[in-house]
Amino acid sequence: MFYNGLLGVTYQSLWFVTLCMYYGVLSFMRFIAVVCGLTWWRSETADGLAAVLCGCLLTILSFVLMGAQYLSWVRNRAAVYDEILMITIAAYTFYKLTWTIIRVFRKQKRLLFQVIGNISLAEAAVSVLTLQRSMIASFGAMGQETARLMNGLTGVGVCLFAGGLGVRMIQKGIGIRRKLNGKIKIC
Repeated sequence: MFYNGLLGVTYQSLWFVTLCMYYGVLSFMRFIAVVCGLTWWRSETADGLAAVLCGCLLTILSFVLMGAQYLSWVRNRAAVYDEILMITIAAYTFYKLTWTIIRVFRKQKRLLFQVIGNISLAEAAVSVLTLQRSMIASFGAMGQETARLMNGLTGVGVCLFAGGLGVRMIQKGIGIRRKLNGKIKIC
């Protein structure tokens, strides 16, 4: 994160500044999840707060992703790798995606674990988008316009997915907090 920020400022690169913002928001969401999961602060109220805060940040992250997607679409650039390295990256990405989906769809009792799973899902979706862009650039079997259209549609889908996860987390967090406030008033 800091390295991308330093490169962005040094070379006045909007791309590196956008990457710095992406990793910064992602790191801050994970920090919030860790703080709300500490044993001395473990409660449904903390889980609801984590869901609302991380949901807001995930919604902001979707806008940062839109900026990154716009920059890569306009400049039509993607990292080009060797075939063996590309296969290795693909294997890791699919492993990461599979493991994240398995963890997310396990029945979680705490809302905080669902929040962490949603953060991981959004990150895995971005990894799939990056993999797609790199595979198309590395293997180059399709036309320029088809590749741009495919990358653009996938990018929009990932941004909407991340934003949808954020909105859903906000709704769950507000629902938990309302339920707890209702219990407090009754007691």
